[in-house]
Amino acid sequence: MKDKFSFQKNYDFNLVSDGLYEIWNNAGFFKPKDKNNSFTAILPPPNLTGTLHIGHAFEVSITDQIMRFKKMQGFSINWIPGFDHAGIATQTKYEKIALKENQKYFDADDDKKSEMIMNWALNQSEIIKNQLKSLGVCLNWSETKFTLSEQANKIVNNCFKNLYENGFIYQAYTLVNWDTKLNTAISNIEVINKPVNQHLHYVVYKLANDSKQELIVATTRPETIFADVCLLVNPKDKRYTNFWNKLVVNPLTGKQIPVVTDSYVDIKFGTGILKCTPAHDFNDYEINTKYKFDFLSCIDSNGILNQNASKFQGLSVLQARNKIVKWLEKNKLLVKSIPLTSNVGFSERSGTVVEPMLSKQWFVDLPKLKDHLYLKKYPDFIPKRFNKQVSNWLNKLKPWCISRQLIWGHKIPVWFENNTGEIVVGEKPSKNLQNYTRSKDVLDTWFSSSLWPLICLNWEQDDSFHETELLVTGYDILFFWVLRMLFNSFFETKKLPFKTVLIHGLVRDEQNRKMSKSLNNGIDPVDLIRNYGADAVRLFLCSNHTPGDDLIFSEQKIKSAWNFLNKLWNVTKFVIQLENDQEISYDLDKLSLSETWILAKLDKVIQKITKLLDKFQLALANQILVKFVWDDFCNTFIEAIKKEPNQLKPQLFYTAKSVLSNIAILLSITVPFLSERIYQQFNNKSVMQATWPLATKIKIPKLFDLVLAAINDLRNYRKQYMLNSQQKLVVILSGKNAVDVKQYFNFSWIELKIETNKKVSFKYQIVDDTTQRLKSLQKQQAFFESEVKRSQAIVKNKSFLEKAPKEKVKSEFLKLEEYQKKLTETNQLIAKLTKAH
Repeated sequence: MKDKFSFQKNYDFNLVSDGLYEIWNNAGFFKPKDKNNSFTAILPPPNLTGTLHIGHAFEVSITDQIMRFKKMQGFSINWIPGFDHAGIATQTKYEKIALKENQKYFDADDDKKSEMIMNWALNQSEIIKNQLKSLGVCLNWSETKFTLSEQANKIVNNCFKNLYENGFIYQAYTLVNWDTKLNTAISNIEVINKPVNQHLHYVVYKLANDSKQELIVATTRPETIFADVCLLVNPKDKRYTNFWNKLVVNPLTGKQIPVVTDSYVDIKFGTGILKCTPAHDFNDYEINTKYKFDFLSCIDSNGILNQNASKFQGLSVLQARNKIVKWLEKNKLLVKSIPLTSNVGFSERSGTVVEPMLSKQWFVDLPKLKDHLYLKKYPDFIPKRFNKQVSNWLNKLKPWCISRQLIWGHKIPVWFENNTGEIVVGEKPSKNLQNYTRSKDVLDTWFSSSLWPLICLNWEQDDSFHETELLVTGYDILFFWVLRMLFNSFFETKKLPFKTVLIHGLVRDEQNRKMSKSLNNGIDPVDLIRNYGADAVRLFLCSNHTPGDDLIFSEQKIKSAWNFLNKLWNVTKFVIQLENDQEISYDLDKLSLSETWILAKLDKVIQKITKLLDKFQLALANQILVKFVWDDFCNTFIEAIKKEPNQLKPQLFYTAKSVLSNIAILLSITVPFLSERIYQQFNNKSVMQATWPLATKIKIPKLFDLVLAAINDLRNYRKQYMLNSQQKLVVILSGKNAVDVKQYFNFSWIELKIETNKKVSFKYQIVDDTTQRLKSLQKQQAFFESEVKRSQAIVKNKSFLEKAPKEKVKSEFLKLEEYQKKLTETNQLIAKLTKAH
């Protein structure tokens, strides 16, 4: 498969990538060929709410690097893509669009609304698919899955039923995160904590049998006082010993509530007294599991105070808070209010303050399920430090609320008998369907996502489940997604869903900040691809991270990646120009010194990066490869062969194209597009049909290393003594190999002399010209003295120091420091030469 492509023009990443992805996909390179030698991975399904962000690009780039590597090692790869219906996120996103573009949506029934959202979602999936393709990832599109497909629904319903029948799913009336705008329960991951400026109000609770005695309670939520069930004090707090087990009067309802001791209370916060409101606070709810007080609720599902709030009924939480504070103050039940900044939970989707709310919901009993599964083995988490984090989470599991009061999602497969309330779980009751009403709730999107391995591997068709080899995912969803996949998949199949979990961090901005809408610091990978090409973006993402750690975004590093690719492009053009029609007999024993050296260097690189890739040290492997290409191949070997005799050019071309072909293979897992063009230039097939090169253990010729060290010393000598291009160094080469290596010293600034000396292999000597060097140094001395005087005059100028921008002042001081340093170095060299002379 040799595609006609010209390397004659300048590097243009658009021309390089044009049409290649379609060729790969149509050729079936992304589809598995042999089920018995498979390497399977699943793509964490992106949400359909928007376009790809830089985090997605990071994740798929490093996964693609692994999958391409495994393919070249001979595995039959199968990387299964798909999309997440994203429940609440997609519904709220579409409803915002519908407000402007489709008002009919709000008059439609639930089924019609779901249909409208589905049409929009499917269109979104095509947009995201094209963005993924632009990155060149080797996803098997013929196996594309969707978490809200009919196929997924069968698996979801079956798992729900099995969990329910085995006692791991139950319904309970308990406290949940509640979005009062969307009127639904939401998960912890959908609650965003933000610092909010509010007030800590010090409220009076009088003793029931002695109104002259009172307790002062500090609270940020006076509107929940209506639902207080007790006051709590720490038993170690001696201030309140006399109030233990006494009754106080609720300042808003007049009802009497007890004073209870509990070590949970923080003596140092506020007055050291805590009001307990278990219907509106998660911590209070947990405390009340010990005391079993009846629940009182004063806020309804819309965030409005209810009938228990007396005359404040009908007000929103904030309205009520302000009026209650004024009422308390008027009735001398408020001591003071002080400013306080504290974290408040907001709904990620609606932006409203999240209310802890008592609600009847469905739950998965994760602690019970964990004990039942009794997992003795877990996937290999990389880095290993996440094993401890996973272990800690497993010991702190709580029931998982899986029901949502939404339209978009998998309807919970629960039916209620209209008269008796009997519950039937399944797709539908086996008889008398007309006597049953289906639950209107839908499942948390994480429930269907937790079955993603089963969906991807068609569990409903074939129950011979095979674990996947790899999952690459972020640490931010390790608990919310990975552990739940582990539980549900193992519950259904009795097998782990994946062997290895490679964990990456977030992509942060250049100031090391988390990317967010509020900071407006998000990076669009599509823009980066448009400006620098997918290869450069991928090379940056795959070369600047450590497993498990965050990646700091740097556009300058993407530019550096582009510069590297441009260098490789130009070197490829040079190698192509060496080609001729002359037939040669390629003999490894007759290679030039530079050829043997580069082949040996390549051999070492293959060994190193293969070991690193096997250990998922992806970035380090890339860094070693880039250094080899830039320093050893481009700057050393290519420059060396320019000095070789013309009669060696046919052989040199063969060696150069061989090394370049191997570079294309090694680099193709990270830089697929340019690597494909380079490989096709010298081979009649795609790089995706190539096999990973094996090391041949060629020894590096020491003589060539000596030559390179000598040339490096000569360059440093010229730099040290500041010799210009017109000032030649006289160099004497001696030794039995001097004649064989003389061409490598063919520089315009070297005057070469050869001396016979068969006692040594090779050595060099600089013919010292002290007078010439002194003249050069004295010239530099005069220049630096002048610059130091000029710079000193500027930094002593008061007007400059007062009026110039700080950056300019700082820059001038740095210049002065640098000139003074160089002047000192020059003076030292002059003194050294003068003394020797």
